[in-house]
Amino acid sequence: MKRLSLPLIKIISLGITTLIVLFAWNLPVIKKINSLFLSLAAEETSLALSDQQGNSFSKALLDYENYSAKIPSCQALFQKTGQELDLIYELENIAKKYDLTQKLNLAQEPNDFNENLNQLTLMIELEGSFPKIVSYLDELGSMKLKLTITGTNFKQNDDNSLSAKFLANTYWLKETTNCN
Repeated sequence: MKRLSLPLIKIISLGITTLIVLFAWNLPVIKKINSLFLSLAAEETSLALSDQQGNSFSKALLDYENYSAKIPSCQALFQKTGQELDLIYELENIAKKYDLTQKLNLAQEPNDFNENLNQLTLMIELEGSFPKIVSYLDELGSMKLKLTITGTNFKQNDDNSLSAKFLANTYWLKETTNCN
């Protein structure tokens, strides 16, 4: 076996030392590049997942088109101006059904609630037993878009009946409403 000469050993040692120094110097850079690659890969996965879950514009547009036909228009939800007496008759029938004495006071003029709706304030005064008034209120709860109660006042009468006053708002479509 032949021995290596001293200059060749120096060159090999210097080469190995240089490789170790370069590797140690570039190790933080390599780690940064690797962490950047991992964060980009995670972001790519997150974006792909959000696109699959329906967050893409085309999926949202397709969902809107599918459901828009099922959403009622504001004409179907609210009553048109001029049908106020129908609401009064409905309230009178509910009061008669539960054998309550009812007095209704309407505001003079409707307020502009927004560009499509008028708001009319209504004071409802009832007299009767507590269970009957509760039943009356339960039925009013099904009229969510026709009537909303904004204030209440209860008072026990001398004859053990109950007086109840309700401040309510009713909402009516304006005649020029065009909302679909």
